[in-house]
Amino acid sequence: MTHPAEVVATPGQPSYLLGRELYKDIKKLHKTGAVYLNDSQLAGLKVKCAGLDLNTGTPMDRGPRFLQLASPDEIETFAKENNLFEEGVALYREDYDKGPIHESRWIMEFYHWWFTPLKEDVPFLQGGPWIFGDSLDSNEGWDVDVNSSWACHFSLRVKDKTKPDIIIYLIHNSPMEDDKFFVAELLCIIRHSYSNVKKLSYHDIAPVTLITGSWRNVRIVQGYVDGINGNIVMRKSETIRLTKDMETNFKGILQIARWLLATPFKESTVA
Repeated sequence: MTHPAEVVATPGQPSYLLGRELYKDIKKLHKTGAVYLNDSQLAGLKVKCAGLDLNTGTPMDRGPRFLQLASPDEIETFAKENNLFEEGVALYREDYDKGPIHESRWIMEFYHWWFTPLKEDVPFLQGGPWIFGDSLDSNEGWDVDVNSSWACHFSLRVKDKTKPDIIIYLIHNSPMEDDKFFVAELLCIIRHSYSNVKKLSYHDIAPVTLITGSWRNVRIVQGYVDGINGNIVMRKSETIRLTKDMETNFKGILQIARWLLATPFKESTVA
């Protein structure tokens, strides 16, 4: 029998406790107005960096793979059946050339249009594992320079709540640098990883997948708080640059859509 004063350890407790402490540190850094993370800051925040294969979802750190991406054929069929190219062209004409924030919003609005709950006539989305959610975080209320503004505009969580995985679409108003993480990316990963592992404490870790849009650039950043090994894992894909004609850009949009229509692949435990 457990004594009332005793704390019952759960598989997710180490990750929750580590994430809670590191979240305090990343919030302090965010308040300074810092936009990017340097090597010293990453080391101080116990971040272990690795690459991420954009086409397969395979991490380069030999750690657990979390998402089974939708196949290219599935995405192309879905796009044709729902006239997504025509919709993308319409959004392109409206917002694409108005400036950095509008360029990022154009991409976000395109994906948002797919996942909006009003589109109940799209069985492909209804039958998937995810439930759509609106905006989560932003720099609103933070004392930061306007040039570093960012926001998480929508999320996808596992519908039946059996896994703590979450996919988040993040827009950043600062230029994307291939060799650097945004402070906002790490802040979101720490916050949602440690809070989600608290909700589903029978999991060791809670993976967070970000689709980060910055101007006409998009990339995947995936991470989690690993309390067992005492660090944060951050993986980053190559960048897709949507700077060409609409037809070429659309292929890049469909490549990212494979992540948004992915399926949770592995139990959230540390191998």
